[in-house]
Amino acid sequence: MASKFEYLKSLKVTELKEIASIYNLKINQKKEELINNIKNNVNESELPEEYFSKKYKLTELGKQELHENEYVPYIHKHKFKTIEGAPADLSFTIWDINKLLANKDKTKWREIVGKVEKEKYGVEKI
Repeated sequence: MASKFEYLKSLKVTELKEIASIYNLKINQKKEELINNIKNNVNESELPEEYFSKKYKLTELGKQELHENEYVPYIHKHKFKTIEGAPADLSFTIWDINKLLANKDKTKWREIVGKVEKEKYGVEKI
């Protein structure tokens, strides 16, 4: 779990300005200056909870996982991604790609996914 101070950098500038204004801090600053000003002038426990609902931080293990499986976030954001149960000829899910990559060099995922994109949708996205 990320602390509120760690999570400040994930907030939008408008949200940081709202927090700063609550504590009568200068709001016409760059993002980094807003963050530092809040950290230096507000007790972390007093920061409003509504800005910190997503308190997770990316760990080193998580970074490693994302690096080793780069295709996962790619597929989840893909405009042709389908849901489970789609017709086989149209199905384009993370599970489909997992099957294609099983026992293969995952560093070549772009080539494999690119081939699927070309065959199924006639596009070369990667």
